[in-house]
Amino acid sequence: MTRAELLKAYRATTYRANIDGRTVDLRIGSPVADSDLTSQAWAFISAANPGSRPLPSGENLKRHQDLLETCRERGLIAYPGQGIPECDDWEAEISLLVTGIGREEAVAIGRDFGQVAIVYGEIGSVAELVVIDGLDARSG
Repeated sequence: MTRAELLKAYRATTYRANIDGRTVDLRIGSPVADSDLTSQAWAFISAANPGSRPLPSGENLKRHQDLLETCRERGLIAYPGQGIPECDDWEAEISLLVTGIGREEAVAIGRDFGQVAIVYGEIGSVAELVVIDGLDARSG
């Protein structure tokens, strides 16, 4: 998959989180309502499939647990989530919706877990795809 195709796939993904029994769907470029989230700033981060290269589910689960522990150690609130692709050739990806996190910290965590991009947003703005591999500062 080319870089352009990969970013297009990220933009077509539904980023779904479970917040205290409520399902919240986030989409790149779509506004985020006050009622959807519990914090002004948030990020949707995965530790699975670093570099967008598929790993076995057991390895992805271990990486996810490490991400969850990283969030806990930093005092961040994280809700379970999944990146649900629009296409059939990629499985939903285990993720976290992390609230109360700044953009730089979210990018740093994503980079630590080998991610190509994260989704970042603030209440009243739109969900933004943030490419973190250094080639593009923003791609939303």
